[in-house]
Amino acid sequence: MTIPKIIGFTGPAGSGKDEAASTLQTALEALGKRVVLTSFAHPIREIARKVGLDPYNRERKEVEVSLRYSHFELQLIEAVVYELGDVVGEESLADLYATFVTVLRDQKYLVTKRQDILTVSPRRFCQLLGTEGGRAVRQSFWNDVLVARVKRFGTQSHPLSQRRWPPAADIVLVTDVRFPDETLPVDTLIAIDRPGVAPVAGHDSESHYGTLFNKADYKLVNDGTLAEFQEAVAKLAEDFQ
Repeated sequence: MTIPKIIGFTGPAGSGKDEAASTLQTALEALGKRVVLTSFAHPIREIARKVGLDPYNRERKEVEVSLRYSHFELQLIEAVVYELGDVVGEESLADLYATFVTVLRDQKYLVTKRQDILTVSPRRFCQLLGTEGGRAVRQSFWNDVLVARVKRFGTQSHPLSQRRWPPAADIVLVTDVRFPDETLPVDTLIAIDRPGVAPVAGHDSESHYGTLFNKADYKLVNDGTLAEFQEAVAKLAEDFQ
């Protein structure tokens, strides 16, 4: 098995990380590389989606909603096992579930009356699951998940369906490096700086950009036209042949 090279992107929300990753993917594929685009947050977002919260809707992901369940915890267990059961051990899954449910109840996001009622925005749910959930179980939790997923990307065939695991990759692009320790599994870090765009305040996952920018192997300034930014990103592909 060949483990793909991991290229990570860091930058404040709105700086152009997703655009940069998509542009680099296209440029690398033009050079014959097999590329997978993913993120640390991918399984977190999928768990949110499976319990009824849509983190992919940019207009709605900050909006708090109330959802009713006959048994929320059972639905959460099913979502967690589906997304992480093939890459995380049973003990870690149990710890994640127990820790996260405790946080939701302690902070009054989840209450039980005649039914379980979850009141939270998709974005906040994902933040809590990522930091107060996974990283509270152990700091390396999401690093371990990413590495396990990337190893699967490096195989020629997967025991699971291709719907979940794409064809083998040479390079994996990770669009959301937010913590200094998340650079540990990353081979190359690209920082995107966009003048006038500041890190979002209010959560620990948004507070480390300065440190990450200093650690980056490449620093790109997104201060011109979209075409100019895409051209600057595409030039990097030659370094990853």
